[in-house]
Amino acid sequence: MARPSSLALLTLACLAALPAAAAQQSSSTFRGDGFDAYFSSNDGCRDISLYLSGSDSSTKSGPGQPQQSNYLMGYANIFDCDTQSWGSAYIDLSDADISARGPNGTSNLRGAFEVELIHWEQTGAQVCYTYEGWCWIDWNGNEVCEPAGEYCYDEWIPVVDASKTLAFDLSIAPGGDSYRGVSMGTQKGPSGLYRYRYTGTQRYGTLAGSISLDGEELLGAAYAGSWASVWTANTGSMAVVSY
Repeated sequence: MARPSSLALLTLACLAALPAAAAQQSSSTFRGDGFDAYFSSNDGCRDISLYLSGSDSSTKSGPGQPQQSNYLMGYANIFDCDTQSWGSAYIDLSDADISARGPNGTSNLRGAFEVELIHWEQTGAQVCYTYEGWCWIDWNGNEVCEPAGEYCYDEWIPVVDASKTLAFDLSIAPGGDSYRGVSMGTQKGPSGLYRYRYTGTQRYGTLAGSISLDGEELLGAAYAGSWASVWTANTGSMAVVSY
């Protein structure tokens, strides 16, 4: 068999490098330390809960420098049986006052947000509406009809109470065993493929510091409880889509 010429080999190599169809590739990475914390208290009448989650991380999608992020989100719920008032609030801060240190250091977080409370009161009026009669055929083939009528109910309206300030200045110290996880995979479809890899370590932590409602300290109360965890994660993904 004749040996192919250098020009023929170069031509074959160039053809092999050409894509079968136009394709677009994207990739992203995430690296960072974070925490989760939950607090609740119930003194027999007033029920309060607070959840906080945050991270110090860097993300990168495509070319360029990674984007740094200091992130905190959380929500709170309050109910008071004496005033029959309740309220909830949500916070989402992309530039927060936190320092996350992962499973091997103490994380710190502080902040405050307002929780607006409301209660419901009767106005003394009634609201009524009428409805038309209607008929249907039951399982035995008989026609059954409901007559037209009117339905009335007492009117209730929401009344806004004074807002409450929920403030926190907390530390989360890691303790106990560490749990490490690794997962990776590839998903293929008719238009391309997607690959991902995740490595992470999580560890339970101890919540300490202060949680206060309008200046009243809550974290150390006998009827209060809490849990926390700290973690570190390193993830990456790549997608190749053909058109």
